[in-house]
Amino acid sequence: RQRPVHIALSYDEEVGCLGVRSLLEALRSKPVQPMLCVIGEPTELKPVLGHKGKLAVRCEVHGAACHSAYAPSGVNAIEYAARLIGELVQLGEGLKAPQHRDERFDPPFSTVQTGVINGGKALNIVPQNCSFDFEVRSLPAHDPWQVAQQLQRYAEQTLLPAMQAVSAQAAISFSELSSYP
Repeated sequence: RQRPVHIALSYDEEVGCLGVRSLLEALRSKPVQPMLCVIGEPTELKPVLGHKGKLAVRCEVHGAACHSAYAPSGVNAIEYAARLIGELVQLGEGLKAPQHRDERFDPPFSTVQTGVINGGKALNIVPQNCSFDFEVRSLPAHDPWQVAQQLQRYAEQTLLPAMQAVSAQAAISFSELSSYP
């Protein structure tokens, strides 16, 4: 039996699969739905049945600036961001536990990493702002939002009370940059 072959191309895969979102929306409205999808992501010519999902998040830490000679009077956003990143490392280590592994993937566990950090203006000023971007590359059975939610709980329960004891305006916020299953 003959069947047509359609080719659909997407773009910007390395910056959040931007092109595929509009492609999926367009396919949803077509009267004929695809029976099969072959994705040309590099796999060294080995067939695979899936890939890890991704959640990318930006965390913004707002402290209180002051002259470095009076550092205890300020809230150092970089230092609090560093504590958050340290917590992320610990959360990532927990994902390596045997019960979370899937040997079909390399590495066989979900991963967490911080890829971008920005903050501070001068060495003699306690930094008021710091932001960092992190990602969770998740196995199919793992919800990457669990990591983001655990980090947010750590921020709210452990860090914010100490920050706000010095400055009521201190805050930590999280925003999604991109995600795909």
